[in-house]
Formats: sequence, structure tokens, C-alpha cells
Amino acid sequence: MTIAHVDARALATAHSTTLPPWTTESNTKERTAMLIHEELARARIRDMLRSACQQRRARHARSAHRWARVAAWAQRRADRFES
Repeated sequence: MTIAHVDARALATAHSTTLPPWTTESNTKERTAMLIHEELARARIRDMLRSACQQRRARHARSAHRWARVAAWAQRRADRFES
């Protein structure tokens, strides 16, 4: 086989008219199924992040209420010992 034959062969395979493997019907269905699964995963992640944000807000509110009670107790205690 000469270099010309190898070059001609490489050109023939590079410019072939066969369709890429992802365009077949079964692969298209698989890709569609994968896209659906990806979208479901993204939706679950969004729900999880939304839930985490709500829980964080609730924790901050409880923490603020608790520190307000501690501050009020400390103020009463300080007033009692100053008198």
C-alpha cells in the first residue's frame, strides 16, 4: 500500500456520509430519556435548595428569638446585682 492509498482512504473515511451514532432512533430515545432524568434531577436540586433556604430562615428566626431572651435575662440579672 502506498502513501497515496493511505491518504485516499483517510479522505474517504473523513468525508463519509454515514450519520453520527447519536442520530439513530434508539440513541435519540436514550438521549431524550437522559434529558428527562437530568431535568428531574435539576428540579429535585431546586426543591432541596428552596427547602434549605426556608430552614435557614427558620433557624435564624429561632436563634434571634433565643438571643433576645438571653439578652433580656442578662439585663435583668445585671440590674439585680447593680441595685
